Amino acid sequence: MTWLKERFDGYVHTSKKPHGNRRTLLQWQVSAQSAEDILRGCVNFLVLKKEQAELAFAFRTTFRKKNYEAVEPAVLEYRESCMQKLKVLREVPAA
Repeated sequence: MTWLKERFDGYVHTSKKPHGNRRTLLQWQVSAQSAEDILRGCVNFLVLKKEQAELAFAFRTTFRKKNYEAVEPAVLEYRESCMQKLKVLREVPAA
């Protein structure tokens, strides 16, 4: 986590509420734009996750710089479509 923060900035959060035999949870978080920049920098090295990365880029194109503008229903439908496709790609095949 320290390496990620040093290289890409962001925030590291720690949850000190372990449940049962679970360890302390560490979470690294960056802004959406930073996440996109990092992903663009490594997409050519991805094999198994490349399709998910491309879908993330398509999803990100639907966002405007001005958050106060109304989002058209067609854009919301496209975002939902992207999310559903990503959900399918993330499913673990049954053994």
